[in-house]
Amino acid sequence: MAAATDLPWSDPAEPLAATGRAVIMTDPPGVVPSWNRAAQDRYGWTAAEAIGRDIAELTVPEVGQEVAADIMAAVRDGISWSGGFPVRRTDGSRFPALVTAAGGYRDGVPVGVIGVSTNL
Repeated sequence: MAAATDLPWSDPAEPLAATGRAVIMTDPPGVVPSWNRAAQDRYGWTAAEAIGRDIAELTVPEVGQEVAADIMAAVRDGISWSGGFPVRRTDGSRFPALVTAAGGYRDGVPVGVIGVSTNL
């Protein structure tokens, strides 16, 4: 068995990028500090445009805002969520995505949310 130091990735973000999935991290209120290349390709926003903005503003169509807020609240409370969800691109076009979201915690305190999505 290979030791952890024998992994082919020198940067922990590399295996996430290799999945081809949009990987977006937010702080507990939903502001984006991390947006990978697949997220840029899928949603149209560059990382520079997305970082510092609210995830719902970037990816959730108006009709899904209330449901998205409920999902984020549940994730912050420790309930992971996965399912089909309509999302939107920078140009306003929508597509169905399979989204999985989970909270990150440090000493029992929510420190962020990670969301992974792909086209359905």
